[in-house]
Amino acid sequence: ASFDFTDEECRPTFQGLNFTYTSIEVNSNGHLFVTTNDGKILRSVDDGRNWEIIYISNYSGLSKIIFKGSTGYAHGNNVLLKSDDAGATWFRLYVPHSDEYSFNDLAVFFLNATEGYIGTNKGEIFYTKDGGRTWETRQEASWNEFRKIFFQSKDRGYATVGWGDLLQTTNGGRSW
Repeated sequence: ASFDFTDEECRPTFQGLNFTYTSIEVNSNGHLFVTTNDGKILRSVDDGRNWEIIYISNYSGLSKIIFKGSTGYAHGNNVLLKSDDAGATWFRLYVPHSDEYSFNDLAVFFLNATEGYIGTNKGEIFYTKDGGRTWETRQEASWNEFRKIFFQSKDRGYATVGWGDLLQTTNGGRSW
């Protein structure tokens, strides 16, 4: 058997990207996911050789995606998304915050698929034990502009804030 390929057929085609990747994660099935600065979630089921857009945000860019088992969370400016089916579909979660402002990107950390924390740029900390269906206020608005949060346990956690400080809590974010 022989194959006749012209020079034209063998040239790779490149398409320009008008977005940047902001985060990458692997789910429990081994599928890759990325978020983009223009609000997309892309999935690859073949180790990154091919990608499909599985979510397009109407709100804003996305900055991070995480999975805890088959539960996924993605967030960005003014939005927190969740997937209960290993990333196949996504829906928006309600994020409690003062009606006086819209929040910028959230600081998000989940201990497992259901227990997690979010911190806002207005210094609020919220805790959920049911995967984001309900939120308990752990700290009212304060001078802290939460950038990143990490919890070792339900009570002990750390946060970076806007002025470069590193904070610690030993009571689940009620005080820092």
